[in-house]
Amino acid sequence: MAHGRRNYVLPQQNTEADAPRNSKKAVYIAAAVAVAVVLTVTLVYTAPYLSNDGMEDSSMLAKTAAKKTKPQPVKFGDVITLKNPYNAYVITSMNGSPSTSGYMGKNDHWKIVSPSKKSGALKYGDTVALVGQNNRFLTSRYSGKVTCRRSKITNLGTFTVVGGTGGVMYGHQIVLKTEFGFLTGNPGGLRADAKQSTQIEHFFVGHPGKEDGLEAKPGLHFGMEVTLTNSKRETLQSDKNGWVYIRPKAPKVEKFSVLSPLHREGPVSFGDQVVLRAPTGKMVGVRGSGELQAVNTTPDLTCVFTLVGKSGLIHNHDAVALRSAAGYIAAADGAKRARLDTSGHFVPTYNFELHFDLHNKQEEAASKKKK
Repeated sequence: MAHGRRNYVLPQQNTEADAPRNSKKAVYIAAAVAVAVVLTVTLVYTAPYLSNDGMEDSSMLAKTAAKKTKPQPVKFGDVITLKNPYNAYVITSMNGSPSTSGYMGKNDHWKIVSPSKKSGALKYGDTVALVGQNNRFLTSRYSGKVTCRRSKITNLGTFTVVGGTGGVMYGHQIVLKTEFGFLTGNPGGLRADAKQSTQIEHFFVGHPGKEDGLEAKPGLHFGMEVTLTNSKRETLQSDKNGWVYIRPKAPKVEKFSVLSPLHREGPVSFGDQVVLRAPTGKMVGVRGSGELQAVNTTPDLTCVFTLVGKSGLIHNHDAVALRSAAGYIAAADGAKRARLDTSGHFVPTYNFELHFDLHNKQEEAASKKKK
């Protein structure tokens, strides 16, 4: 019997069945990536609009900052400062000599008033008058020179505010127009006859006490009162009997006036000869034993001291030594009567720190920080 031949085929990998599985995995991976991309994009674009505590706080801070920077109008009766583009201020001395220079104390303070007694906010086009620290009006003279000595407002003491429109705000630049021209200035003085309004004739309006321009740092002048402090923070002092001591600080008895034996005026330099007048009004001199006393009404040769130190003008907080014909004042010998070291040899402990009052809050604050 003939049997039929069977054809046997070797088993093969079922590629058709596996293909759908692989395609399903790829679809799942692609879907997951797409979802991640969509979520990322959504977060990026919706983050600025999410409301949470941190973002509310930052927006409130931004609003607060915006409120603080709101412009403030200048009003009649305000005390202002005027600063030119070179950071120099319009100042006046107590004797009524105005100029543009560094400020010191209240010499850059100007009260803005209305000749017609107007009140309220200042506007461009208004006519104003300026009162200096000496309670006198800034006034133009017939030659164009400006002084600050008038006690009453005149036509030559009025200025028209130009340089813009609307209300004048702190921080604005203004130009002051006079009968002769525009107000201009330099360290030598002010004039009111500038023919054109250039950059130097523009002045920034500022608040007193918030100056950010040039600050005057003048040196010691004859006639000023000084305090002499040694390395132990003790000061040279004089009591009512005329005895001179070096003791811990006592403000009422430690101020000495620096005078010139030759009646000089102006700045004091190292190497100058001076006379010290005690708080009692007597001159500080040297006894035969080398001790200091303040009993002379008029100075003689025993009252003359030379200021020894570096070179140039003497400034605040400089180190100075005082030398008489017989020797140096021994600055380090405290808690007893002040005396001279008659050996003639200088040692660093003979230096005093010289301080004089500028009536300037910023200068006083700086000196306190140093201490």
